Amino acid sequence: MAKLTIRLTLDSGHVAFESVDEVVTEGSQYYEHKQVITTGASQSINMASMPAGCLVCLQNKDATNFITVEEVSTTTKALKLKPGRSAVLPYDPTVTTLKAFADTASCLLQISAVQQA
Repeated sequence: MAKLTIRLTLDSGHVAFESVDEVVTEGSQYYEHKQVITTGASQSINMASMPAGCLVCLQNKDATNFITVEEVSTTTKALKLKPGRSAVLPYDPTVTTLKAFADTASCLLQISAVQQA
């Protein structure tokens, strides 16, 4: 069994994912990877090792700079991870790679995935 606990905050009527509080893992239903995202050209985020039918959490560990995440095939900006913020999304097995780039300085991105029950 794998468990991903996420803290939510309510700010001015908007719900935001604040952080991943706890990750408890057993077996092979959990994936975690940390990657330094630099400025300039987009870098690939490998999604191929994600468990089937999982939820993916992308967390910007930087306290100052944001990270932009794009889909590889379209270069459409999928999301902007503000400093210290996270996003949780269902894993699409047809998307094996995302691209990301940092705003002003390099940022540490934590990628976590847990299989849905």
